[in-house]
Amino acid sequence: MAIVKTIPRTYGVDATYWRIAKMKPSWDAGEKTEVILAGYKDATARNADKSPLLVKTVYFVTGDVQVVDDVTRAKVYEKVKTLEDFTGATDV
Repeated sequence: MAIVKTIPRTYGVDATYWRIAKMKPSWDAGEKTEVILAGYKDATARNADKSPLLVKTVYFVTGDVQVVDDVTRAKVYEKVKTLEDFTGATDV
């Protein structure tokens, strides 16, 4: 699972294909969950194990995205799509 949203980069190649690379509780940032998103040129680049073009770290209040056994990637992606940078993103 991943989402598609073009985010321009200053280097000329935009990051379009986004996947959750890591998710963990972050007590340094308070009662929050840290989600690290890796952005690739496209799914082909991701599937070829290329390095991400862009990495974004976002935080959610722990109550919004529970770090418990029942959390799913789908739930986290839905929450990510509510963020300004990812408005209009679509599932792939």
